[in-house]
Amino acid sequence: MSSLAVRDSQGSVVGADELTREIRRELTEAREDRKRIEPTWHSNLAFAAGKYWLKWDINQRQLFFPRELQGRELYSTDVITEYRTTALGELGSDDDRPELLLRRDDKPSEDFQEQLNRAVAWGWDYEWRGDDALEEVRRLCLDLGTAAIRCRFDPSVGPIVADNVPHMDGMPVRDSEKAMELMASGPREDVEMRAIQQGRICWDPLSPFNLLVPPGVPHERDFPWECVVRPAPLAKVQTEYPETAGDLKADTDIGSILGLDTMSEVGDAVGASLAPGKAGRLKGHVWLFTYYEHPSPKFLQGRTVVFGGNKMKPLRITDRLPYVDPDGSYCSGISYFHWWRVTGRFWSRSLVEAMKDPQRSVNKRRTQINEIIDRGLPVVFVEKNSPAKERRGLPMEIIEIGPQERAPQPTQGISPGEWMYHDIQEMRGDIEHATGIRGPRLGENPTNVTTYSQLALLNENDQVKRSMILREHKLSIAKLVEASVYDIRTYWGPERTIALASDEEEVQAVNFDAQKVPPFFIVKVAKGSAKPRSQAAELKKVEDLWNGIIATGAFMLNPHDWVEWLKDSLDQGQALDLPEGGVDEHADQAELENSLLISGQDPSVQYYQPSHIHIPIHRRVQIQASLNGDMALWTRTENHVQKHVLMDMETARQMAKMVPPELTMQTGEADAPEAQSGSQGGGAAQA
Repeated sequence: MSSLAVRDSQGSVVGADELTREIRRELTEAREDRKRIEPTWHSNLAFAAGKYWLKWDINQRQLFFPRELQGRELYSTDVITEYRTTALGELGSDDDRPELLLRRDDKPSEDFQEQLNRAVAWGWDYEWRGDDALEEVRRLCLDLGTAAIRCRFDPSVGPIVADNVPHMDGMPVRDSEKAMELMASGPREDVEMRAIQQGRICWDPLSPFNLLVPPGVPHERDFPWECVVRPAPLAKVQTEYPETAGDLKADTDIGSILGLDTMSEVGDAVGASLAPGKAGRLKGHVWLFTYYEHPSPKFLQGRTVVFGGNKMKPLRITDRLPYVDPDGSYCSGISYFHWWRVTGRFWSRSLVEAMKDPQRSVNKRRTQINEIIDRGLPVVFVEKNSPAKERRGLPMEIIEIGPQERAPQPTQGISPGEWMYHDIQEMRGDIEHATGIRGPRLGENPTNVTTYSQLALLNENDQVKRSMILREHKLSIAKLVEASVYDIRTYWGPERTIALASDEEEVQAVNFDAQKVPPFFIVKVAKGSAKPRSQAAELKKVEDLWNGIIATGAFMLNPHDWVEWLKDSLDQGQALDLPEGGVDEHADQAELENSLLISGQDPSVQYYQPSHIHIPIHRRVQIQASLNGDMALWTRTENHVQKHVLMDMETARQMAKMVPPELTMQTGEADAPEAQSGSQGGGAAQA
């Protein structure tokens, strides 16, 4: 097959090998620089997989089981998983998908904004499957410290939607007018005619083994370039690059899709076992290097270079990056996810890395305790060949021993010291300090916490330590959504039919016109820490709200609605919207009476008007009148308030008259037994 040839900046035809020599040198240096971090990554994967006794061999560059531990009965206590799963649950939320805002705020733009958000929601759930990709990349982030997601469009899947469409720089020209302009002067070398499949937008989770970055650059915003190294099926690569990949051979050093190679990771850290065996490898695949060069004075739109195989054979060179940000800058579509950033280097520390030393110490101490127990069991010392060894265990058994033989000496053994168990508790405390994840986040019952607000405050105080991590992750998700919207505008076309959920909770198939998506939009990211989302926290919130409703007496006007609200909230397991009506009508009437008081009138007071609603509203007018020096208004308002007080007293007297006499007598008999006895005594004295 022919090799790739391109034109340089002077217009001369240059072989791709010569043109990309500097790029290949940079990638080789990045791979060598990354090797100093790889042992930590392999060890982290082993600990996350529950293999705590493996060590790294510097010479063989692989994990191995220490010789001094062979033959010993080892005890492992998994203390990592609980913290790891807690952090995973903390990173996730009910809906990670952000909202999109358009620049214009007119009615048509608002309607299309709503439709665009629903289209993004459909793509999130059914095309690039954002939740699945985020769950995978979060596991990688916790285990390895650094991970990434690459947004890309895969044009090789789906049905064919158009034939003979011009492609320029690897991208289809869908606009018919632009296509006619390109082909007006006949065929062009930089324009390729081929069919278009429907394709799909993909989010590829990437481990640090899939990433190559410039050495010495601590933050991705300063990268002059970045590279994704990912195994790809050889047949697919040859189909996608037929002119340059025909002579590629499958690489034999690919360990897994994560980017692990069998040469530096013979004892696969994830599958490493204490039992003998040979690590497998991924067959029929080839290393695919996708190099993204950021915009520079030489390449204003950046550059994308694809290499295949360990020898880095150039497969395609495109003088632009695949994505354009809403602000017009070209980018690669890669978003990075970090756990704990480290000053001076790009690769971050992981959560598992901070727990490895306490995990080793706990396992070591528990193993020592087991060995002490086994070796310190009760024992009886007897002389060699003594008849005492042949006892049958009969009651009051008589055993004859020689006159010179020493009597058997029983020993109770040695038990582990209490300090050992205290030491283990101290190690668990070290893990809490190292991770910043404490009891309430682990599901432990906090002491002296009785309200939802206290629980929320404890969770927020604990989570604020990781608020920067959460904020960076949300910003990375926003960047991915921006790239996905760019792909929607570029590849979906005007006739893409998708299923959208309407406001009536019905699914409707509609034609979404992606060409109406404006180039500028804003991805709105939620701020602040997540609220407690557990079932217990929600039920506690319902309980606190109900106590507040009882304390304010708000339920008295429409008790049936409030009881229904309490029942429905408990059934749903969360606080529902508060019922409306009742209180709002009386509040509106009180506001109207304020207007009458200000205008000089004196509105009447009715018995059915709740004073606990009217009086606070009238007091606002009275306070304002006092500040303005309007004593006439102050007096009118005070008289009106006193009418409410008198009406309450009169209503209470009328209600007392309506109580049957027998109930009054029973109540009096129950409440005043001493008075009855006193009256009887007085009657006797008179008699």
